[in-house]
Amino acid sequence: PANALYVVGPTSSNTGPTIESTFAGSAGGLYLYNNNATDGNTIKLNFDINANGPSRNTYASVAGGRASNVDGFLTFSTVISGAVGERARIDSTGNFGIGDTSPAALLTVGNGDLFQVNSSGAITAVTSITASGVIAANGGITFDASTDTIGAHTLSGTVDANANILTNIGNAGTDFVASTGALTLAGV
Repeated sequence: PANALYVVGPTSSNTGPTIESTFAGSAGGLYLYNNNATDGNTIKLNFDINANGPSRNTYASVAGGRASNVDGFLTFSTVISGAVGERARIDSTGNFGIGDTSPAALLTVGNGDLFQVNSSGAITAVTSITASGVIAANGGITFDASTDTIGAHTLSGTVDANANILTNIGNAGTDFVASTGALTLAGV
């Protein structure tokens, strides 16, 4: 074959070729090497099917790449409708992006960092979060009065604040007022 290394596994077994090391330490292993040290270059492990010698189709790949002289990244790609596309990435800081090639948080979903979870577990969403069940906010919900607004809401059933104090609701004295007791509506 034209390839520098071409390994064909057994044809009558469920096991493929094996690369084995008897080295007792943590070094060693299988190395894939790209001798072009340009930022953004990768080396891939392709998953091919329909193999008859060199005639095959790639359906998925994992690639390691160079982000800079001291940083690297790992990508996961699949094929859909004949086109290869990156589906997930782990960047040099450990951020994991699903559908995002430059994840801004520990977990990022969607191109443009649409949904993020940071290392503390805080969630940021560019658009609304929709739930078909209960959303529990045991630590409370905080709104920044200078940037956040709450539109009209319809509440049905029981609203229980567990004797907590609701503050800064509307215009005090004209819209409604909250206290430690019952919620008093004023100016309605």
